[in-house]
Amino acid sequence: MKFGYINKKQSVSKDTAVYMQEYLKYQGAETVIIDDEQHEALPELLQSLNPGDTLYLFNLWHLSMNTTRLADILEELRQKDVILFIGKEHCDLKDEQTNFELRRAMDYHNETAKNIRNAMEGLQKMRDSKRGQD
Repeated sequence: MKFGYINKKQSVSKDTAVYMQEYLKYQGAETVIIDDEQHEALPELLQSLNPGDTLYLFNLWHLSMNTTRLADILEELRQKDVILFIGKEHCDLKDEQTNFELRRAMDYHNETAKNIRNAMEGLQKMRDSKRGQD
């Protein structure tokens, strides 16, 4: 089977989700699952995938914004021998170079999220100290 998966939270608007759904169908997905913010349909989809099935994603982060969970999902797909497409790119999960690039992308995402959290904490401290001076 050829499945497409979209996480509604990551797709921003209804129009964007419809565009992504049409794009995944154009790429070859026979069934496109549009999930909610909590990824409630994802466990059932992952469980139903069989060796040789194809999973189409518009964006890797639709599977999970948590890098640890994302790594677990990618490993599960690799072990099940699922064919993965992200956008137009075929990602051979058994290929070392592909795995390296996916790990690097997850590390970059993780580092960016950490930097944003640190910046937000710094802004909050500045606001708190300013309130203390008033």
